[in-house]
This record gives sequence, C-alpha cells and structure tokens, in this order.
Amino acid sequence: MKIGEIKTDPEIREHVKERLRAYATAYVAVAKRKAAAAKKKEAIDRELAEDNAADTATMTMISTELDQAAKVYRAALFPGKARKFDADTATLALQKKTEVIITDAEEVVAFATLRGRTDLVKTTTAPQKLAVKACLQAGEAIPGASLLEAENINIKIRDDLVAEPEAEG
Repeated sequence: MKIGEIKTDPEIREHVKERLRAYATAYVAVAKRKAAAAKKKEAIDRELAEDNAADTATMTMISTELDQAAKVYRAALFPGKARKFDADTATLALQKKTEVIITDAEEVVAFATLRGRTDLVKTTTAPQKLAVKACLQAGEAIPGASLLEAENINIKIRDDLVAEPEAEG
C-alpha cells in the first residue's frame, strides 16, 4: 500500500503499523550487529591497553636508565660546551628547560589584578544558556538569541525485541 492510496483512518493506522514493524526489524538487526561489534571492540581495546601499558613501562624504564647514565657520565659525554653526543643507535642532547610552577593560582591572579597585569591571567566569557532562556521566556529581547520550539516523535523499540546476539561458535 502506498501513501497516496490510503483513504481512511484505519488504513493510515495499519500503514503506520506496517512501517513500524519494518523499522523495528531493521533496528533490531542493526542493534544486534552493533552489540556484537562492541564486544569485539572491547576485547581489542583490552588487549591494546595491556600492550600499551607494557610498552609504556618498558619505555619509561629505558628512558630512566638512559637519563641516569647521561647524568653520571655527563662530563665524558658532553665535554666543554658540547650539547650533543652521537652514538650508533641514538643521539643524546642537552637541553635547557625552564618550567613555570604555580603553587598558588589565586595568589597569582590577585597579584595580576592588583597590578593591572591582564597579560598574566586568562579570562573567558560565554553566554549562560539557562539564564538567556529564562529572559527570553519572560519576554525580554536579547540580540543574537532566540527560542526554538520543536516537536519530535520518539520511537522506542521494545527492549524484548533487542536481544543479545548469540555467541559465535
């Protein structure tokens, strides 16, 4: 039955029921495929996480040992003003680094505010949607903001139709 051929309310209802059955069947099939894929992905993610943790631990150990060796042998590796040591498998380089450690952010902000040093702090502003909504609903005009009202038909496939996929044997 095509939409143009529907004449009566019962026909419309039956047509909608037929379409919903078809949609539910397709939805259930997709849900089952997605559930099966999610289980496979979880297994792969677990394996990758374990491999990554082991790799990270190994890399950290190697990096720590190289760092300690470089500190112990610094004078031999970097004589005079030398900043680089080339080996067959790696290059070691001395790098100067200056890092800012902020122990009390509020104190820094207070200092910056007191001295008018806006370059030392970051301020962000954004509209508060709930407050804007309340003002608009109260009839206040706010340039750049408006209310959008819409209706949606929610279709929920019954849970008993979306069963767990059968285990592959």
